[in-house]
Amino acid sequence: MSRQTPITHIATFVSTHTLTGFFTAPTNNLSSGVSGFFGKKEAAYTRPVLAAPRTATVLVVEDDRNLRELYRSALVASRYHVSVAADGLAALTTIERTRPDVVVLDLGLPGVNGWDVYRDLRAQKETETLPIIIVTGHALRDIDRGDIACFLEKPVDPFQLVAAVDDALYTLGAQPPKFPR
Repeated sequence: MSRQTPITHIATFVSTHTLTGFFTAPTNNLSSGVSGFFGKKEAAYTRPVLAAPRTATVLVVEDDRNLRELYRSALVASRYHVSVAADGLAALTTIERTRPDVVVLDLGLPGVNGWDVYRDLRAQKETETLPIIIVTGHALRDIDRGDIACFLEKPVDPFQLVAAVDDALYTLGAQPPKFPR
């Protein structure tokens, strides 16, 4: 089986999702399944994706255009409403304008970095409890996790990102998704 880049991996996910209405983890059957980043079958993500639209809005803040599109595609395929920002200043403006339910935040942003965005959000009454999922290429051992919903270390599997957003919303008290039987 050939190796797939993250972009072809999510394209396979999106096409599978679109064709079937919902997606479940591939089996270990060699005749079916989706290849992961390292040529192995993906089996970690077992929750199906809803066919009906969700009402939650996610803001993806990532300066790398390819990763931003990868994250956006995975979340849209999972039926989330998604806004994107390429830097910290655009993120703060978008948050003020759209009031997302969850923020996926890269730390290494140009200009206003991710930590500055995080501190600014926690300092404002309206956003102090906003779930933030940190995505970073830096080692996470020495980071105080505080009130951050989740830390994801790059490279982030799209299924892992969707699961983190699901969990952040569920932790907030949102109703767990109802899956078709």
